[in-house]
Amino acid sequence: MNQSQSKEFVSAEVALKPMDTNYKILQGDEWVLSSNVKHYIPSKENVGFTIKGLKDAGFNVLQIGTASITIESSVTHFEKQCEVQLTEKTQQIFGHPESPKTTFYGAPNNQKILDVPDNIKQFVEGIVIPEQPTYFISAFPPNSSPPYYSLHPVGDVPMLMQANRLHTQGCFGRGIKLAICDTGFDIDHPYYVNRGYNVYTMGEPTPGMNSHTDEYGHGTGISANALAIAPCVSMVSAKQGVNPTLAFKLAVKQRPNIISNSWGYDIDSSPNLPPELIPLEIEIANAIANGITVLFAAGNGQYCWPASISEVIAVGGGYFDENLNLQASSYASSFDSKIYPGRHVPDVCGLVGLAPRGIYIKMPTQPNSHVDQLFSGGTFPNGDQTTDNDGWLCGSGTSSATPMIAGVVALLLEKKPNLTPDEIKEILKATARDIDKGSSHMGDTAGPGWDNATGYGLVDAYTAWKSIP
Repeated sequence: MNQSQSKEFVSAEVALKPMDTNYKILQGDEWVLSSNVKHYIPSKENVGFTIKGLKDAGFNVLQIGTASITIESSVTHFEKQCEVQLTEKTQQIFGHPESPKTTFYGAPNNQKILDVPDNIKQFVEGIVIPEQPTYFISAFPPNSSPPYYSLHPVGDVPMLMQANRLHTQGCFGRGIKLAICDTGFDIDHPYYVNRGYNVYTMGEPTPGMNSHTDEYGHGTGISANALAIAPCVSMVSAKQGVNPTLAFKLAVKQRPNIISNSWGYDIDSSPNLPPELIPLEIEIANAIANGITVLFAAGNGQYCWPASISEVIAVGGGYFDENLNLQASSYASSFDSKIYPGRHVPDVCGLVGLAPRGIYIKMPTQPNSHVDQLFSGGTFPNGDQTTDNDGWLCGSGTSSATPMIAGVVALLLEKKPNLTPDEIKEILKATARDIDKGSSHMGDTAGPGWDNATGYGLVDAYTAWKSIP
């Protein structure tokens, strides 16, 4: 995900025409769900013709998905073949003004669906270039014992989420595979090495990418929360490059039980899903149709898609203070979807700190990564009072809450492996701890029972597990 990778190459999704001629992929005429995703699948013959045509046109074919083929080429070659002038774009990675930026090439704002080479026009609707998502974390590196109230992932997170009660009964997530799509994973961090976790790293086939590292540090940090809840889970870290749709496809190819995503697009304040994101919507629906439980972070003040897709588990935030009083996190998002009317985010909550920065949970990160350097020093709650290269992050956000809930899902699947994604979601909702105090970032107030601020409340691993026959 560094700038040289993004600027030298462009990764795109080639949207194939479905076998069912009544459907079109990029028009966004209806919601894509696990129940109707089969209508968007192309014929195998046309997939074969398209792959050959793309290779003949000089593109690298990276991955075949449900309804799109991921390709890559140099910017110059892409512009020539698609007869387009790409636009150089810059975006903040963590969604606030001081965060690091990435530079990439995308489609012109007035031409989101690009033309295709003549040799594949009969098989393809168009080509789209996904833009970069935002990662939803507060990025602050701590020392191991910061002089303010904070949580340790191994000691505190399982206790507050009631997973420690399952650990005493021998339930640790054994036999379950969890994929986390994010910025990577520092495989050599002493925190992870010394605990002997079962982690496999992989990444997009982007030139220069090393899947064993995490230059941004985000993925390394948030993974601690999943492994604290389900320490014996088999975790796959899928490192995202310039194309999150490709990373999600590669994660699905690993045949996981769960895919956790702590990123998204701040776009659900208007009714239309951009065409360049529809291939990802289809991949998510197809993953759920095939029994994979998919989770997305609700955001930290953003109106986030794909969290607003109705079939995913959208994770918001609850906050325990030092006296174990529980309230809604003033840092976490809550909203009614404009893209999917009738859909509210979040469904349930994990642990998230308070505004303005969400400094709350101590997490390991790659030393000298962006999140390790970004807001070192300062004074709590606007800084974490630590050095800039200690390999630790004190933060939270719905980024860290989402893998927590993914870890809980792993514990449930260890007990009953044939639970469907819908059944898991209903169990989490029915057994969540009510949050009846506080307000979300958007100002929604928590109250008894379901509420706009926190959905059904804080996930309770023990009660959820005990409810399964």
